[in-house]
Amino acid sequence: MLYFMLGVINEKKYKLIDTNSTELCKMRANARALIKKYDSLNFNDKRQKRQILELLFGSIGCNVVIDENFHCEYGKIFLSEMMSL
Repeated sequence: MLYFMLGVINEKKYKLIDTNSTELCKMRANARALIKKYDSLNFNDKRQKRQILELLFGSIGCNVVIDENFHCEYGKIFLSEMMSL
């Protein structure tokens, strides 16, 4: 079983997370499917690309650009405005 730690380093509070849990496996599969769909779209299909990013990320600001072959393990990342990944 693989584990990774979440927590605040300065306060030394950690929580072990089972990366093979059913919930994280579903999140990982969903993120991969969304990224694959995103990468298959035409560069100029901004509306549909934005819809996919809204599903993938926890929040997303205006003018966010994600390049091809972006890797995201689980999704639920929060992005502000004017970002390029």
